[in-house]
Amino acid sequence: LEQESKTDPLTHLYNRRGMLELLTREMTRSKRYNRPCSLIMCDIDYFKTINDKYGHDGGDQCLIALSQLLHQQLRTQDAMSRWGGEEFLIMLPETNQQQAMVVADKLRQSVAQTPFHYRNQRIALSITAGVAEFDTRSGLEASIERADRALYQGKQNGRNRCIAAMQLVSEWE
Repeated sequence: LEQESKTDPLTHLYNRRGMLELLTREMTRSKRYNRPCSLIMCDIDYFKTINDKYGHDGGDQCLIALSQLLHQQLRTQDAMSRWGGEEFLIMLPETNQQQAMVVADKLRQSVAQTPFHYRNQRIALSITAGVAEFDTRSGLEASIERADRALYQGKQNGRNRCIAAMQLVSEWE
């Protein structure tokens, strides 16, 4: 029951509750040992269009396939969660923001190059990602918020791209 309470039933990734537990532990470790840890917040571009065209079952199949594709490309120490809807949060311990941008762009390119299928129909997907390094001074919630704001800046700039939170500092502060 405890495992079920921390797992998304569709993708079998961590859910928000499970990821927050991991993030809290990692934030503490990161702060104690002065080690970097970064977050990637990403979501599927134009997901509503996919649901409208293929139905919720088609959308669910895309979520499952996408989550598997992304998860396979992460290291064993990384963690991935379905944060909500079509949004995913990835934690990259021992990874600074610059390194996390490389990972995020690799994931973005992989999604763009992979054909997804539902009922013999090919579905092209893309993702937009926001990347932020843990800021131990402002805390976990603020770090997640920075990644989320970077994601939405990427959406406003045209989608299918990765944006680093440090690029937004002057704009948001």
